[in-house]
Amino acid sequence: MKFILKFPDKIGYNGEVDTVALPLASGNVVIGDNHEPFLGLLSDGSLIAKKNNSDEILFSFEITKKCNGIVSIKDNITEVLIEN
Repeated sequence: MKFILKFPDKIGYNGEVDTVALPLASGNVVIGDNHEPFLGLLSDGSLIAKKNNSDEILFSFEITKKCNGIVSIKDNITEVLIEN
Protein backbone atom coordinates (compact mmCIF):
# COMPACT_ATOMS: atom_id res chain seq x y z
CA MET A 1 0.00 0.00 0.00
CA LYS A 2 1.07 3.58 -0.37
CA PHE A 3 2.07 5.31 2.87
CA ILE A 4 2.61 9.04 3.31
CA LEU A 5 3.99 10.57 6.52
CA LYS A 6 3.45 14.34 6.51
CA PHE A 7 4.72 17.10 8.75
CA PRO A 8 3.73 20.78 8.46
CA ASP A 9 6.98 21.67 6.69
CA LYS A 10 7.92 18.46 4.84
CA ILE A 11 7.06 14.96 3.70
CA GLY A 12 8.77 12.45 6.00
CA TYR A 13 8.04 9.41 3.80
CA ASN A 14 6.15 8.75 0.60
CA GLY A 15 6.36 5.20 -0.70
CA GLU A 16 5.22 1.61 -0.55
CA VAL A 17 4.97 -0.39 2.70
CA ASP A 18 3.29 -3.65 3.63
CA THR A 19 2.11 -2.70 7.11
CA VAL A 20 2.03 0.29 9.42
CA ALA A 21 1.46 -0.05 13.17
CA LEU A 22 -0.10 3.07 14.68
CA PRO A 23 -0.91 4.18 18.21
CA LEU A 24 -4.46 5.54 18.18
CA ALA A 25 -6.53 7.17 20.89
CA SER A 26 -8.75 4.05 20.81
CA GLY A 27 -5.81 1.60 20.92
CA ASN A 28 -3.04 0.28 18.70
CA VAL A 29 -3.83 -0.84 15.16
CA VAL A 30 -1.90 -2.46 12.30
CA ILE A 31 -2.87 -1.28 8.82
CA GLY A 32 -2.27 -3.46 5.75
CA ASP A 33 -3.29 -3.62 2.12
CA ASN A 34 -6.93 -2.93 1.25
CA HIS A 35 -7.91 -1.69 4.70
CA GLU A 36 -11.37 -0.18 5.03
CA PRO A 37 -11.59 3.62 4.83
CA PHE A 38 -10.73 5.03 8.24
CA LEU A 39 -10.06 8.30 10.05
CA GLY A 40 -8.49 8.35 13.53
CA LEU A 41 -6.58 10.38 16.09
CA LEU A 42 -3.01 9.42 16.94
CA SER A 43 -1.86 8.90 20.51
CA ASP A 44 1.48 8.42 22.29
CA GLY A 45 3.52 5.50 21.00
CA SER A 46 5.50 4.15 18.08
CA LEU A 47 4.59 4.34 14.42
CA ILE A 48 6.31 1.36 12.76
CA ALA A 49 6.39 0.70 9.00
CA LYS A 50 7.46 -2.65 7.53
CA LYS A 51 8.11 -3.74 3.97
CA ASN A 52 8.63 -7.01 2.08
CA ASN A 53 6.39 -8.96 4.48
CA SER A 54 9.23 -9.33 6.98
CA ASP A 55 9.89 -8.47 10.59
CA GLU A 56 12.50 -5.96 9.45
CA ILE A 57 11.46 -2.41 10.28
CA LEU A 58 11.63 0.00 7.35
CA PHE A 59 11.41 2.96 9.72
CA SER A 60 9.84 4.00 13.00
CA PHE A 61 8.77 7.29 14.52
CA GLU A 62 7.97 8.03 18.15
CA ILE A 63 4.77 10.00 18.68
CA THR A 64 4.70 11.99 21.91
CA LYS A 65 2.16 14.12 23.74
CA LYS A 66 3.71 17.16 22.07
CA CYS A 67 2.58 15.86 18.65
CA ASN A 68 -0.98 16.09 17.40
CA GLY A 69 -1.82 13.83 14.52
CA ILE A 70 -4.43 12.07 12.44
CA VAL A 71 -4.48 9.05 10.17
CA SER A 72 -6.61 8.78 7.05
CA ILE A 73 -7.06 5.63 4.97
CA LYS A 74 -8.77 5.68 1.59
CA ASP A 75 -8.23 3.83 -1.71
CA ASN A 76 -5.30 1.81 -0.28
CA ILE A 77 -3.45 5.02 0.64
CA THR A 78 -2.63 5.62 4.29
CA GLU A 79 -1.76 9.21 5.19
CA VAL A 80 -0.49 10.31 8.59
CA LEU A 81 -0.34 14.04 9.34
CA ILE A 82 1.67 15.03 12.40
CA GLU A 83 1.65 18.58 13.71
CA ASN A 84 4.30 19.40 16.29
